[in-house]
Amino acid sequence: MPSFAFPTGKNQSLKAALSALGFDMGEAPHAVFQARSGQCSVTLYQSGKLLIQGRGSEECLDQLFAKGLLAPPEPTAGCWLGVDESGKGDLFGPLVIAGVGLTAELTSLIYESGARDSKELSDSKIRELAGFIRQTLPHEIVVILPEKYNQLYASFNNLNRLLAWGHGKVFENLCGKCEPELAVFDQFADRKLLDGVLAKKGKKVEIIQRTKGESDLAVACASILARAEFVRRIYQLSDKCGIKLPLGGGDQAKRVAKQIIASKGREYFATLAKAHFKID
Repeated sequence: MPSFAFPTGKNQSLKAALSALGFDMGEAPHAVFQARSGQCSVTLYQSGKLLIQGRGSEECLDQLFAKGLLAPPEPTAGCWLGVDESGKGDLFGPLVIAGVGLTAELTSLIYESGARDSKELSDSKIRELAGFIRQTLPHEIVVILPEKYNQLYASFNNLNRLLAWGHGKVFENLCGKCEPELAVFDQFADRKLLDGVLAKKGKKVEIIQRTKGESDLAVACASILARAEFVRRIYQLSDKCGIKLPLGGGDQAKRVAKQIIASKGREYFATLAKAHFKID
């Protein structure tokens, strides 16, 4: 749900740009106007706050940035961390947790590269961006392969505790590569759980945990690194076992899981998959 301080002198230019993009103009409480297109809404409040939300908001932002009506928001921290994971909902493959350090000076460069929440990008674009991000930003990637994942899950007996441990590890390692003032995490559990893990690291960094954390550019970059590494690793596991392991945790993944268990047993299956997932 991005929001911006919008200069009043550009109100008419904004209206014209939104109309050209197919938005219908309307009204909203305390607003100069509200424009809608499908599930996306753009509301300019009398206070000067511009709020963009709903499906299609990223595409709308891209257009407004391209027209010079908006600029990527400047962070308040000189350097901040973004941390995200991939593979949490996938039956096969590892859990990958990644983090990056981003500075205000590099914000425009990273945004112009096309970096966004990885869920909005194709796998080929993710691979391309991941290479650019690794070359440009300090980063940390923790890969928990299935055998290790299953051992840790048995130890923690709780996925959120395992996630907090992994996020804390990335956070600690990344703090050794840059000097952040702030760290942003995608929300995955009770805030106290993550705070408890991070407090043990002894780092005096402001922590933000929020839903849709990928709207932060650093978290978006972390999501790209995590997804790229997850896909690479699941391809490696597929080559190792001679079976194309499906992504996700749906019916297709469950069918393949049952076939592997029937032919090679549960012990072998646990080297490829997250054993606590229900497949029946």
